[in-house]
Amino acid sequence: MNKKAAILEASGLLFAQYGLKKTTIDEIALKAAVSKATLYKYYRNKEEIFSAVCDCEADKLRHEIILAVEYEKTASSKLRAHLLTRTVNLKELARYYRLAPEIWNEYQFYINSVQKRIAVKEIQMLRDIITFGNSTGEFAVTQVDSIAHLMIISLKSLEYPWALDGYNITLPEYVVLMTNIIIDGIGAKNKAI
Repeated sequence: MNKKAAILEASGLLFAQYGLKKTTIDEIALKAAVSKATLYKYYRNKEEIFSAVCDCEADKLRHEIILAVEYEKTASSKLRAHLLTRTVNLKELARYYRLAPEIWNEYQFYINSVQKRIAVKEIQMLRDIITFGNSTGEFAVTQVDSIAHLMIISLKSLEYPWALDGYNITLPEYVVLMTNIIIDGIGAKNKAI
């Protein structure tokens, strides 16, 4: 493992265990088995490391989504695979999401920038699926950007623990139901949105 990867791995573990605020640069360097000088060669500060950890976790999730989507043949099945894989594997971003409530006020700038980068890439993936569905005649979406954005915003509500409280439904079941509604709403047999 290279030094930069070791720093990210150690940081992610420490952030998940102790939180961003309580984790120190010294602890990260020790856990990564690198000097502080080496750590500062790659990152200016702890917040930049946090941002890189979040990006790394998001890249892992995105890779899982890409694999699931590429396996499918139809636009509908690609959309289902994307939304289900994203939602079910979102817990893999636990290092980031566990930290968010603890550090929201103090580190809001970093959290917002990470969320924006993730959302932009996710929206692009959904645009590609919708465009593919339009080209095959499976979908009839005229507002591709708006629909892709709306899907991501809708899924974001599931990131809050209270979102499914009181409902006797699992997260995968919820996503399947929501995907069915989305697909029935954008299917070519229906009026274009």
